[in-house]
Amino acid sequence: MRAGDRRGRLRLLVLEYQPTCPPGLLVPAAKAAGVDLEVIAAGDGDQGPSDLGGAAGLVVLGGEFAAYDPHPAMARSMALIRAAAARGAPTLGICLGAQSSPRTPSRLRLQGPAGRP
Repeated sequence: MRAGDRRGRLRLLVLEYQPTCPPGLLVPAAKAAGVDLEVIAAGDGDQGPSDLGGAAGLVVLGGEFAAYDPHPAMARSMALIRAAAARGAPTLGICLGAQSSPRTPSRLRLQGPAGRP
């Protein structure tokens, strides 16, 4: 059985740092694929889980700060990214989320058509 909700559907945890940086097109794509998204408001650093729980993977969205900024949200987010990596859970980083991935022990970089990540 896949990690997911009680109905057996695949569920992904989504960290949203700011309402102005929402999951956008991920929502209809996930719905079409039969995947549930659990969006967590992670902007203040005090909210959200410390592990993935029953989620099958993690999506880390963007924000107006950088991964190396001393923003309170980054410590909890980095712990969650590391927990996902330790479990081998797929993780997608977009913008700030992609900046955060090199700071974790396990990372995969995809090359674009021009040979750049």
